[in-house]
Amino acid sequence: MKALLRTIIIYAVSLKTLEFLIIGFRIEGTLITLLTAAVVLALLYKFLHPILKMLTFPINIMTFGTASLLTNIVVFYLFTRLVPQVKISSFVFPGLTFSGIVIPKVAISLFFVYIVTSIALFFIVSGIRWLLDE
Repeated sequence: MKALLRTIIIYAVSLKTLEFLIIGFRIEGTLITLLTAAVVLALLYKFLHPILKMLTFPINIMTFGTASLLTNIVVFYLFTRLVPQVKISSFVFPGLTFSGIVIPKVAISLFFVYIVTSIALFFIVSGIRWLLDE
C-alpha cells in the first residue's frame, strides 16, 4: 500500500511538472482531477505496461530497445483517452535564440507531442525515483 501511494504521488508530481514543461499538455480541473489522473496512470504502468513489454519483446530485441518507446507512447495515449480532463494538443514552438544558437519557429504535430510528452514523463519519473532512491 505504501509503495502504491508513493507511486501515485510520483506520477502526480510528474504530471504537474509536464504541464509546466510541455506547451501542448494540460490537465483541466482541480487537485482531485490530478490525483485521479495519477491513479489511472500508475495503474496503467503497473498492469498494462508489462503486458505490452512482453508482447513487443521480439521487436524490442531487433530494434535494440527502441520499441520500448512505442509501449510508453501507447500507454500514454490510452491514459489520455481514459482521463478526458487530460488534454494534448498540437502547438507551435515559438523558437529560441541563445548565445548565437538559433532554433527556428516549428509547428509540432499531435503525434510528436505524444512522443515528446511520453519521453519527458519517463525522464521526470526516473529523476524523481532516483532522487528518492527507489
